[in-house]
Amino acid sequence: MNYQILLYAHITFGMISLFSGAVAGFSKKGGKIHVKSGKIFGVCMLLAAVTAIALSLIHPSSFLLAIGLFTVYLITSGWVWVWKKPQKQKLKTSRYAAIFGIAIAAFMIYQAYSTSRGILIVLVVFGAILLAFSLIDLFRKANPGDNIRVHAGRMGGAYIASFTAFAVTNFNGMVPDLVLWIGPTPIGSILIALGIRKYYKNQGLRKRKAKSTLN
Repeated sequence: MNYQILLYAHITFGMISLFSGAVAGFSKKGGKIHVKSGKIFGVCMLLAAVTAIALSLIHPSSFLLAIGLFTVYLITSGWVWVWKKPQKQKLKTSRYAAIFGIAIAAFMIYQAYSTSRGILIVLVVFGAILLAFSLIDLFRKANPGDNIRVHAGRMGGAYIASFTAFAVTNFNGMVPDLVLWIGPTPIGSILIALGIRKYYKNQGLRKRKAKSTLN
């Protein structure tokens, strides 16, 4: 396939995932809007990652390849927890993804130190994050109560990747590279943590109300 066509496809999928992810993130969790926009985000984010991998192979770029594979892991390890499958099957799939994630993390860290331009801090940071996620998934125990927490964390991480790509593309030269690449991660992580906390708090309130009604 023509490189230019792939590039346009990658940009299109990335932009759609950026907007649909925002809708999913700020809409009522579990509601129709959240579910539909979340599916659009997941599919488009996965396609953006796949086209990024293809682009990295046509015009060799180990950096782009690493980021594409990193995104594939986040989407896969996040989506699995809302599949309508038995918990044991979810756990098994998650562990397979974890093995894939550990391999990608090793590749990212290796690339970070093997470049002639010095250590690429971005790959070190993302590689360390990926390694931590993968090890957690590898030794995770079956706990249905954690499904939404893990799903939200990983899909939120994929959205951070999408937003980071957008920021780097549009604000390059205006803001220091390290800020563009690393900045969205801590800010996005705090927002995701607050969102997850709010969700579980609301769930707890609903359960208490339901219990009091029955009594």
